[in-house]
Amino acid sequence: MNGLLRRKDVEAKPVSLRVTELDEIPDGEFEDLYSATRVKPHEHLSDWADERKLMTYELSSLQRGLRSGSTVLAVRLSGNLVALLAVSKLGFDSDFFQFPMGRISPLMVSDSVPMGQRNEVTKGILRKALSKVKREGIRQVTVRVPPREYDIIQTCTALKFDFIDVLVTYAIDMTRVDKERISPPKDFVIRTKRSEDIQPLMRVAGDSFVKDRFHSDKRFDQKIADRFHSKWIENSLTGVAADEVIVAEIDGRPIGFTTLKINRELSDAIGIRSCSMILSAVDSSVRGRGIYRHMIAGGLRWFMGKSDVTDLGTQIDNLAVQRAWCGLGFKPASHMVTMHWWDGQS
Repeated sequence: MNGLLRRKDVEAKPVSLRVTELDEIPDGEFEDLYSATRVKPHEHLSDWADERKLMTYELSSLQRGLRSGSTVLAVRLSGNLVALLAVSKLGFDSDFFQFPMGRISPLMVSDSVPMGQRNEVTKGILRKALSKVKREGIRQVTVRVPPREYDIIQTCTALKFDFIDVLVTYAIDMTRVDKERISPPKDFVIRTKRSEDIQPLMRVAGDSFVKDRFHSDKRFDQKIADRFHSKWIENSLTGVAADEVIVAEIDGRPIGFTTLKINRELSDAIGIRSCSMILSAVDSSVRGRGIYRHMIAGGLRWFMGKSDVTDLGTQIDNLAVQRAWCGLGFKPASHMVTMHWWDGQS
């Protein structure tokens, strides 16, 4: 028997689907769907946070999204909520690339639905979502799906979503950080941001990123993609997109950065202090000297006393940074397949 097959391989009766747009999300129905979903949102925090608190946070996020213009779609079978997704416009991305871009998150399908019906349910709710984004003029949509949900990935592929990458997330329990491993370096400086760092670090960012989802999808203007992370680090250094930035410096010259974020809303909801390292880069002229590892260590030092669990992520083929993380005590926590849909190809 194929060990990957978890659901019963039974003949499912054809279903007549009705996908509805929700004005509100019933708490009890959402709780039942969340419990029946095999891979849940924020899986990387499951070792630290209570599942019910994570569920409550996800529900409140969906409700906030509804109030701010997101679309939430649902499918019910025999009166039970068996699938739900939210479609939202990505404001910053849309403004930067100068065309409307969107995201489907979360995409939840109950594990209790027989496989044959499950495929129909997934296809039906995604088709409704794509019809909605077309009407709203959204040209590109991103969805992330756990690799274990192979049937959802196959359905996305059938609807002309393209595979882009696999995003892996690592996490570390801050009470278990080995302080000797994160001690400061002796041959260069690790410090926090200064106002004069903006221009040199924008240049580092513009030259460093080739494996992100924009560069992996050649339908994006690659020159604009180069500038995307330059803008991101500018926003981080000015306090818009980050709470702090760790900077590596050699001979008075900023040559690398790691941006730090305290997830305050999530932390308040789940009762665990959650923090993230979002974006990192090192000038190509000084790579191979352990600078990246020391910037991550500097981030851990800054998070001491502020965080219970710290996470970071990268593409699955970025092995060098994952080795650095493992050396500092981070452990794999989750992974997601990134897929892109573009209007005009389905």
